[in-house]
Amino acid sequence: MEKASLRSALRWNTILVISVLLSAFILPILPSSWGRLPAWIGFNLIFLSGVLSLEKKRLYVYFLSLIALVVGWISTLNDWTIIADISRALNVIFFFLVVFSLIRQIATARIVTAKVILEAISGYILLGILFAVVIAGITQQDPGAFNITQHGSGTEVPADILGQSMYFAFVTLATLGYGDIVPLEPYSRALTTFICISGQLYIAIIIAVLVGKYASRREHNYESVKEDEKDKSLP
Repeated sequence: MEKASLRSALRWNTILVISVLLSAFILPILPSSWGRLPAWIGFNLIFLSGVLSLEKKRLYVYFLSLIALVVGWISTLNDWTIIADISRALNVIFFFLVVFSLIRQIATARIVTAKVILEAISGYILLGILFAVVIAGITQQDPGAFNITQHGSGTEVPADILGQSMYFAFVTLATLGYGDIVPLEPYSRALTTFICISGQLYIAIIIAVLVGKYASRREHNYESVKEDEKDKSLP
């Protein structure tokens, strides 16, 4: 039963990694004329795999993901600004909960396994997607917050904005700072600084946790071998 549970968790963590990779690296290159639909399909996969990859599947997580899915589909089918804003806020909250839960699972894991590695990868990429959604929302509300180009004849194209926001979020998260997209307002600069710090803290904390668990496991195995050799040497 436990092995089946571990296989299921590993399977859903693998699907979560694939979902976040597709959302982060494939969605930005799709034509903006396709609209919100591709992004929302990608987010649906993240919702599903994110919930099922969590070890403690709490009721409020199910409830939040269901509401986010319903509101998201409504905003995709109907171009209502307020519904789109609510959907974006629900996405951010859900992504934050999943990232927090993944970090907690990594911290409480006894040994470093493939599942733990996948959780670490998912958490980092999902953190970038979370910030991309926030930046896209800010850009739509305040076009002067970032120098993100909005294509079209006076209308905002959410898919195009999300693609550029995704690029800026990951470049900032990795502290590359190419400078082609920059924050222009004090609050957007503060957000950019927060993204930089979050990326560095995530990497530092996760690497420290993984290395610590791996070293502890090796030390435990070494002590066990020494004890076995000592027992065999006794008359």
